[in-house]
Amino acid sequence: MNHIPEMDIERISTAYEIRVRALLGGDLPDELTLRDRLDPQRWMLEWNLAAWLGQAYGLDARLTDEISVSNLLGLASIRLRDDVEDDELPASTGSAAALDMSDLLYEDALAIYRRSFDPASALWTFLSEQMSVWRAATVGGGSRNRLAGRGAPLKISAFGVCLLTDRAGQFPLIERSLDRALTAMVRYDHLVDWRDDLAAGRWNAFVEAAVRTAKSARATRINDADVLLAMLTTDAIEAYFDAIVGDLERAASFARDAGVPLLATHLAGTAADLGDQGVALADRYRAISERARQLLFGIRPPLAA
Repeated sequence: MNHIPEMDIERISTAYEIRVRALLGGDLPDELTLRDRLDPQRWMLEWNLAAWLGQAYGLDARLTDEISVSNLLGLASIRLRDDVEDDELPASTGSAAALDMSDLLYEDALAIYRRSFDPASALWTFLSEQMSVWRAATVGGGSRNRLAGRGAPLKISAFGVCLLTDRAGQFPLIERSLDRALTAMVRYDHLVDWRDDLAAGRWNAFVEAAVRTAKSARATRINDADVLLAMLTTDAIEAYFDAIVGDLERAASFARDAGVPLLATHLAGTAADLGDQGVALADRYRAISERARQLLFGIRPPLAA
């Protein structure tokens, strides 16, 4: 899987930290550090997208770095708001303080665009639209129809790079690629987080998909047992990963058509990695199910011929 070189990570990380400390009077709270929450291996697109597009379309390296840092500031801002929405802030940080920090980070993330685009630029209308899409996708836990919207702010940087390099005509392909990729990655996150989301009463795409055919339509609250039963007795895991992999493969195809090979390679590699994960997880639950049947009913596998 692709990643930006270590020196780039170090340079961009240092620039991010300097910006955050300048905004917060020298402080760098744990929730804004680049380990874990904002780690480059977890947030590959946020760290890499500007560089991949900039390299493909010939954007000045300085501008590419500034947009990359802007993406991290924006990601940090959004993650703080997600934590407020989900009531997952650390005990040391109150909601009001988190929202204030989020606002400061968001405003600073826009600095590169204010320097690069005049007030009449199409960038500003697009930015406003994408932030509205993001808010609609996240407030109240989002919905099944707005999965890609959770990553909508990332498209702002892509549109900006396309405008700065006179490649606006390529942006529709980039947008289709990102929509598919973001949908896939949000679906994957829902698989990882399904227990936490269920416990918190948040809508979860995997939970809905898993119990859709396994649970009757009676009006009862879905619980862990419903989901686990579906995972053990249906093809819910395979079907869910098939949808993720299919979206990523289509995203890679759009990126190739747009002339951004590093993005295409990353998306294709992610599709292969998650496809392997899906097979392994399905096999694991299939083995558990078979073992349970043997224990409950004394069923033995047939002898090999």
